[in-house]
Amino acid sequence: MLLAACVIIPISVGARFIQNRTLADYIAWTGLTTMGFSLRFVVTCCAMFFCCARVSRYPGNKPQCYRYVGTVGVVSALFFTLIGLIIARRPASSKSTFRLRICPRRCRVFDRAESSDLHVGSTIKRGFVERIVARSIMLNADLIAITGDWSMVRYMICHRTPQPLAGLAARHAVYFVTGNHEYYSGERAWTAELRRLG
Repeated sequence: MLLAACVIIPISVGARFIQNRTLADYIAWTGLTTMGFSLRFVVTCCAMFFCCARVSRYPGNKPQCYRYVGTVGVVSALFFTLIGLIIARRPASSKSTFRLRICPRRCRVFDRAESSDLHVGSTIKRGFVERIVARSIMLNADLIAITGDWSMVRYMICHRTPQPLAGLAARHAVYFVTGNHEYYSGERAWTAELRRLG
């Protein structure tokens, strides 16, 4: 299983260069889900081995738990991967309030809405971006901040995925801060597109 993951995950990273979008999306979903599953599987198995080693140190304790490591690892990894997928598709939103003592009294309460690390691409698409934008507008914040790692710039610009960002409006300003993934996927194109969107 882990050997298969070593093949599937690198292939999925290059999926964005495949012209057939349906095939590319399928490969990306498979690879990214496999990556999440593999990581959880390895961590669970390491924890189980550690616990079994601790228990077997005491006299009279036979290391029976070793035979269940694989089963527990698979079940646990499947469960937490499923939970992770559900959480990733239904992001939480919250409103934070800052009290700024250095500002005049009338602007001491300042509301900010922030969205970050969406990693838009084969698995997160325009509909998801539209929901994030709608939620940000609904918060009616003084400032909206988009703090990087939206990534997959070629895919997004070709499919007009960033277009909903043009609808963002806040009382004072809307800011975008680049993250490392913007630099991986073409920061200049990103910056040009965001300027075009205003």
